[in-house]
Amino acid sequence: MKKTPEYINKLKGHILLVINIIGLVITLLISVYNHFASKLLSTEIYLLIYLSASGLTLGITITLCVIDMQRQIKTKEAMPEQKNTKKDVVEQQSSEKTSSLLSSFPLNENIIMESRIIRSDLEFYQLIDSLRDRAQKRAYSTYYTVTPIHNQRIDVSYFDKDVSFCKSHPQVEVRRIITIHSERKFDMCQKMVERFKDGSITNFHLAYLNINNFDEYDYQPPVMGMQIFDDEIIIMNPKVARITSPFKPCLYIKSKEIADIFASYHDELWNKIANSDKNDHPKKKLGYILKDGTEVNNTEAVWDFIKNQVKPQYWKNEDKK
Repeated sequence: MKKTPEYINKLKGHILLVINIIGLVITLLISVYNHFASKLLSTEIYLLIYLSASGLTLGITITLCVIDMQRQIKTKEAMPEQKNTKKDVVEQQSSEKTSSLLSSFPLNENIIMESRIIRSDLEFYQLIDSLRDRAQKRAYSTYYTVTPIHNQRIDVSYFDKDVSFCKSHPQVEVRRIITIHSERKFDMCQKMVERFKDGSITNFHLAYLNINNFDEYDYQPPVMGMQIFDDEIIIMNPKVARITSPFKPCLYIKSKEIADIFASYHDELWNKIANSDKNDHPKKKLGYILKDGTEVNNTEAVWDFIKNQVKPQYWKNEDKK
């Protein structure tokens, strides 16, 4: 049995009670004996025995009390002040968990090798070309704006470079999740998918996200735009994930850990689109997988669905922006 402080205190109380009872019994016996046997001993001797018994009882009691007080003082000095409120206990537990978690990470490790702000669309596409050319394993992107830039020639070359890159780098998985908001982007994507019908390029993957069916909440940012090339990533400005704004400054980061985190987000979004493509009713579809490996989804029903999602004000008026 574990001897807790409460157990020890109760035991001491019982001992003191027993000692006092013994003292009272001795005193009573002496008084009785004094009454019936006064002829055997003198009054002084009886008084001496009585006082001795009482003094012994009192001395033992005082000694035990002093020892207990000294122990409590030493214990209090050795232990920090305890806060007993529920809030303090919760905060202490939370602090201990945080400390334990932080201790498991090498906080002095610099996981960001390089970072900078991209301030113009021209700088953005120049960086995209550079990152694409040196990619060795993955090139993921989410592409939600109307066009990469308001220039049809650059827009077309953006995807032409993807095709050329896939042919020259078959080991790199190129995967794009796009939305379609205009007639020009609709035609461009439809022609791209048509080019892959022969199945000669297997490392290019393309999915359409129906952003109208993407669950969002007021306290969350919109779907995230990103460009991931191996361990380098461009995180798009959250304000331009939709079509309502021109280019805004975005963030370039070179970090394997951060790139992996956003790649897992891209994986999950792709898988949700794939699951919705196979199982959901057309009115509730999150999107379609248009190109994946050798499979191409190029049916008239798919393109009719996508076209019906485009808002009329954006269908013909993109070039006027």
